Amino acid sequence: MNEEQQQYVEDMLDLFQHEGWKWLIADLAHTETLYSTVDGCSNGDDLQYAKGVLWATRNIIRLPDELRDAAEDSDFA
Repeated sequence: MNEEQQQYVEDMLDLFQHEGWKWLIADLAHTETLYSTVDGCSNGDDLQYAKGVLWATRNIIRLPDELRDAAEDSDFA
């Protein structure tokens, strides 16, 4: 891992410790719950929109774990 990548990982890990991040994740978890059912989808466009919201929401929620895994795979500690 080069110096820039190492700095990125350190900065992101720091970000994940802030209260604002924790609030964001709580809000996104609520959004995930709202869009996890197809009951609110009245047509294909609604379904595709819900799938997009879920994809983006889940990627942000998983970001800390994925970053830690990538850092471990790069022998960064």
